Amino acid sequence: MRKSLFVLIGILDVFIVLAQSPKGFDVKGSIENMPDTKIMFYYRNPTNLDQIVTDSTDSHNGSFECKGMIADESPVIMVLSKRMQEMKSAPIKFFVQNGDVISVKGNDSEFDLAVSAGSTYNTQLNELNDQLKEDKQSLMRMRRESMSNGSAPQGPTVEMKALMQDLVDKEKAFIKAHPDYLASASTLYLDARVGMEEPEIKEYYNALAPQVQQSMYGKLLQQNFEYTKKYNSGTELAVNFIKKDMNGKIINLADFKGKYVLLDFWGSWCGPCRAGNPHLKDLYAMYKAKGFTIIGIANESGTIAEASAAWKKAVREDGLPWIQVLNNDGKDKFDVTNIYEVSAFPTKILLDKDGKIIGRYTGTSSGAGVADPLEEKLKEVMGG
Repeated sequence: MRKSLFVLIGILDVFIVLAQSPKGFDVKGSIENMPDTKIMFYYRNPTNLDQIVTDSTDSHNGSFECKGMIADESPVIMVLSKRMQEMKSAPIKFFVQNGDVISVKGNDSEFDLAVSAGSTYNTQLNELNDQLKEDKQSLMRMRRESMSNGSAPQGPTVEMKALMQDLVDKEKAFIKAHPDYLASASTLYLDARVGMEEPEIKEYYNALAPQVQQSMYGKLLQQNFEYTKKYNSGTELAVNFIKKDMNGKIINLADFKGKYVLLDFWGSWCGPCRAGNPHLKDLYAMYKAKGFTIIGIANESGTIAEASAAWKKAVREDGLPWIQVLNNDGKDKFDVTNIYEVSAFPTKILLDKDGKIIGRYTGTSSGAGVADPLEEKLKEVMGG
């Protein structure tokens, strides 16, 4: 009898443990007219803000499923992009947390406008997306028309810029109207702040509800204020590093004294990074003869072989002509991304001829409808 009782207690203990075990997330997608492809998904680790968790899944007949477990119970923004996408559309963004079953439905021709449902946080985010949808559709149509006629102008047209600015204005209005929404903090950090001056960003941040300021995205904004103060003073000397480029050549940052150097922290999986590459190529072509160079520092997932293959493929696909190194290679001995306190992608750090940091830029302003702070800084120090 006693033995049977012990067995019963043991079984009950197992059930209790299972009941207390956290349940992960499940994202089920259905995108009409989407060819079979690899879907990349990534989000920031809420217990380590410097870590981006990346994974992938295959889609068949427009359907796909992403499953996983977030390190704690915080809601995070998940980003979905197509590995082979031609960067004609932005990625899909939505909230997810452990226990959520999220549905993502849309059409391949308007990939980034897919609607996500399954949580209160996404209901809030959808309020904003509904306000932006018409402008995004108009902007997408203009871009396609521009590409189809074979004579696209350098940069967006006046009409495109007006639409882009309208999008930013609507994001700002949404943040002001909903200081208690987590979507306001995530939108301020991920989208609206690109191209904004720091005093304005702080104004919007200070207006957020206290609990939103203490969210993961509020903390990331706080972190960015600290980095800006530290790195934009022109007194911080860049930390030297030595890595190998794609051809095995040793790249020593110290050898670039006398040039303006842009450290571009990116990854093949990062939709915003790759969407901003055409603009970065324009800046490189404009200023390289004046002593400007770029060192791309890629951060990939998987084994070294997998990371290297994804990195090299992205460099070829995007036609990037500047120096490229893979942070994963030798990361255990010297992690460049960690040393430079990079926690968001893309991040760009500009060095002057003496190797001092004179600018730090997170995100990409391509398509934001506002002046690119990096471009403005290059005009200032190198002449427009």
